[in-house]
Amino acid sequence: MQIRQGFGLGFATLLPVFIVLYLLNVNVIDAAQPWTTAWVSKKLVIELLLALLISFLEEPLFRGLMITSLAKKMSANSAILISAFYYAALHFLDSKTQIPAQDLKLFSGFQLFAEALLHLLNPEILSAFIALFTVGVFLGLLRTHIKASLGLCIGCHAAWVWMIKLSKTFFNTNPNSDYLFLISSYDGVIGPLVTSWLAIAILGFAWYRRNKGGRL
Repeated sequence: MQIRQGFGLGFATLLPVFIVLYLLNVNVIDAAQPWTTAWVSKKLVIELLLALLISFLEEPLFRGLMITSLAKKMSANSAILISAFYYAALHFLDSKTQIPAQDLKLFSGFQLFAEALLHLLNPEILSAFIALFTVGVFLGLLRTHIKASLGLCIGCHAAWVWMIKLSKTFFNTNPNSDYLFLISSYDGVIGPLVTSWLAIAILGFAWYRRNKGGRL
């Protein structure tokens, strides 16, 4: 039940972003795709299964184990921020170096790991990193302020991943759009627009909690 509710929440929160990107001509329909009912149905199902797999792997780790463990040693807000940082960083741990099998040495793994960490300092990923950090904060708030809400986070995360994957399949990014700055090169969706939209949602949630006598 919670996963379905979370999926609906995720769909409702990210749909306005896609509408804006389409209206501003940032995302344009990919006319080269075979737009048949069978092809669209296949993509809908396959991408949904992949999205569920990703969310079932990531949410128990970041909004389950990590937040629960951190919250025992610090405030809930600190736990949310730290888990959100690690969640965002995970997406950009990357090394471009390829070491042939015959050249592998004892410390080759450390070399690749160091390069992956240094990639986090690449300014080109900054807008996408901030957006994913904001996503992590949003999901962390759901997890810590709604009782037994891991399923809610899983559903919400799955809806977002599903919609982003479908967007990459059905749309192309228009390089000539005047509003290209609203997205990053990471996936054609995540970027300043998502950051701003979710920040508004987070502030609205904070206002609601304070006016209802709760606290963040």
